[in-house]
Amino acid sequence: MAYNKEYYDKHKEQWKNNYQKNKDKILEKRKLHYEQNRERLKRQFRKYYKDNQEERKEYQRNYYLDNKRKVLDLNKKWAQKNKDIIFEIQNRYYQTEKGKLSRQRVKFNRRTKEKEAINTLTSEEWLDILEYFNYRCAYCGCEFDENNLPEKDHIIPISKGGNNTKDNIVPACRSCNAKKHNKITGLEWCKC
Repeated sequence: MAYNKEYYDKHKEQWKNNYQKNKDKILEKRKLHYEQNRERLKRQFRKYYKDNQEERKEYQRNYYLDNKRKVLDLNKKWAQKNKDIIFEIQNRYYQTEKGKLSRQRVKFNRRTKEKEAINTLTSEEWLDILEYFNYRCAYCGCEFDENNLPEKDHIIPISKGGNNTKDNIVPACRSCNAKKHNKITGLEWCKC
């Protein structure tokens, strides 16, 4: 094993150049090898991960800490490309008993916090707020219509002690309201 590492270290540049020249062939061979030995390789990988579980967790934890920004950016890009997959996974989860209980807890917690919050917003005040913002989203400025309905966005979210009052509500499109989530101030979340 030590000899192999030593040999590789001596010929590293040569290996890299060879790989670059024959990249397509090498990848094709790897793919073919994997397809021909799929079950055996899966068993080997499972055994390796099972036998080295703690080391793998430690490696992954350290890698994440060292490359946090990179990992988060890659996750964000993947999520943007695969919204339909994520939506399908979430729907399947919410059909399970665990998912139903999770959703029920979230709704219960929100209702509890709403009961504790001051709730003085009237429909006339909401219409005044919409008029003040010219029936546009307070964040991205898109105009509301029958396909893009306004949502009440709490400047200070109810989950963080905000109230349901005229001075704490702005109109937001569905996209901006979802992106803002429960952030309090600033538009750093808005990529409009």
